[in-house]
Amino acid sequence: MDVILLCAGYGTRLRPLTDNTAKPLLPVAGRPIVEYLICDLQANLSPKRFIIVTNHRFHSDFVNWVEDRGYENVLVLDDGSMSNEDRLGAIGDLKFVLDNVSVSSEVLVAGGDNIWEDSVVPMIEFGRKTLACVLGVYDLGSVEKARSFGVVEMDKDGRIVGFEEKPERPKSTLIGMCLYYFPNGKIKKIEDYLSDSTRERDAIGNFLKFLVETDEVYGYLFKNKWFDIGSLPAYREADEYFSQKK
Repeated sequence: MDVILLCAGYGTRLRPLTDNTAKPLLPVAGRPIVEYLICDLQANLSPKRFIIVTNHRFHSDFVNWVEDRGYENVLVLDDGSMSNEDRLGAIGDLKFVLDNVSVSSEVLVAGGDNIWEDSVVPMIEFGRKTLACVLGVYDLGSVEKARSFGVVEMDKDGRIVGFEEKPERPKSTLIGMCLYYFPNGKIKKIEDYLSDSTRERDAIGNFLKFLVETDEVYGYLFKNKWFDIGSLPAYREADEYFSQKK
């Protein structure tokens, strides 16, 4: 299995913290956000390789961090962008990885600004059993909060039957985490998605919606703490939570 970590955004909502530091390298309780992901997934999944896709502006920072930590199975890719205005977007970055690296048929994709406490292993096992794509799902318990995320509808078997990005009137309080499992080479369906040049290349939820409409996609519910560190309040909350756990 390969793990692709999406780390090429510019974290504009966390400025000024991200003016000179990539968001995934911001410290939470003294450790970079992305380090939580790598340590957790390495311990529980032992993937063949981690592929970090970042932008040109912060590429050397990631390379230096990987060398400093002594990671031997982490590859850092530079997508060539220099600013938020010329970024490739999450979907564009996935295509960039596929164009430049021969990835495994089994792939886990995660946002480099997410930290979760549940083990990801049951989600992977569920995907291997169903041979379908699986999305990490979290219950915010609030329709109001769900408006800021991709909202998921699931049937009794866990199959996703509806997905809407940042809806005005959410149909559930279940939202999609930036955590995706792709079996059997299904990550390459991104090429089918991008065959239509009018499709959105940024929010990865748009690709998920395409998958829901063209293939089987299941959701796996995470029940413990999950942080999507996309704003200063979310960053402070995560830092406080993990500082208290030290």
